[in-house]
Amino acid sequence: MRLQAVLTPPESKKLLAKAVLKREEVKKALSKDWVVLHPSSSTVFILDELGIRRPTSLWACGLVHSRGLCASGNLLDELGHEGRLDASHSAHAWILDKGKVAPKLPLSEILDRMGPQSVYVKGVNVIDPWGNVGVLCAGKGGGTIGVVVRAQRKKGFQILVPVGLEKLVPTRIRDCARAAKKSDITHAHGTPCGVVPLKASVMTEREAFRLLCGVEAVPVAAGGLAGAEGCIVFVLMGTPKALSKAEDLLSQIKGACLPRLYLLDCEVCPRTFCHNSPLFEKK
Repeated sequence: MRLQAVLTPPESKKLLAKAVLKREEVKKALSKDWVVLHPSSSTVFILDELGIRRPTSLWACGLVHSRGLCASGNLLDELGHEGRLDASHSAHAWILDKGKVAPKLPLSEILDRMGPQSVYVKGVNVIDPWGNVGVLCAGKGGGTIGVVVRAQRKKGFQILVPVGLEKLVPTRIRDCARAAKKSDITHAHGTPCGVVPLKASVMTEREAFRLLCGVEAVPVAAGGLAGAEGCIVFVLMGTPKALSKAEDLLSQIKGACLPRLYLLDCEVCPRTFCHNSPLFEKK
């Protein structure tokens, strides 16, 4: 028996959120330690699954928009006159201390308190056919993810990356990083971003379906129209019982929507290094 399913990017994110919470290391961290959710479209559905009130608008940096690479307006509203944010001082991550929401803290303090049993959940921008992932970054020193990786090397916590196959590219991540060297980009739609390779535990829809339902998910087509842009078509294969479970799961995730995305008009963007901003000055 086989089941054919079409998932929009938000539906994939909801699927991945459900699977994140079924991971053994996450269940242990939720019961005894810290789970830290980097704010993004990839982690907001985890709040829903835990019964935690989601934000009314996305806080996102390194996002891809039709006008170019950008950041959400609620982030840009906080930046200084150069439009830069000290990643260590960012206090937007959601902290789950033994499964309960804890008060927000600056990222540097969060990372100081994390240990080997803690889990940091982070969205990414790209995955290659070999399962390597990367993050778009406009900041110096690797931005937020650079701070997290340096801390992880010292503290030993796990970085878990749920990523939808809509972000699959046919290029090795190391080659993406070489091609997207920020200092070599002279023209850009939006903010020039580098690609930072990230070593992490990676979970796509394929692993999520296997973990949640015991079915094999084969991506067979991608793309779409009229709101289906970015969709992935999967064929699910398994026993009748497993496929019935998959049907129940799909009924729970179909129609999933993200919080609204608040973007500043380019005319008032504070990022002097964004090529769409009237403040941008060519060096």
